[in-house]
Amino acid sequence: SACLTVCLSVTGSRTAGRRPRCPTHCEKAREMALRVRSNMAAGAEIHIPACSEDGNFLPLQCVGSRCFCVDAEGKTMIGGPTGGAVTCKMFSRLSEQFHLSEQKLENTSLTLMN
Repeated sequence: SACLTVCLSVTGSRTAGRRPRCPTHCEKAREMALRVRSNMAAGAEIHIPACSEDGNFLPLQCVGSRCFCVDAEGKTMIGGPTGGAVTCKMFSRLSEQFHLSEQKLENTSLTLMN
């Protein structure tokens, strides 16, 4: 059976000039990781996803001194050695293109619905 996710806005939560939106995959993963970390022993490391302002995964993610690149879905693309420098420029460009395409598709859908 299919599951339908419904997102409701709380009265007063609307930001001027912006529609309310459901939390993104990154924002949900970050919230869950923060809850898990609050129950962990001091000094234990856990990956807390880094999200952009619009809720997408940032291409470069880190746990302590270990950093790695992720795709638009937050899946690890490449990892660097502990403390090693990692750059995600290529993945960042691909991610930007993906999100721009996704945004154009969403805008087209909204235009068709109106």
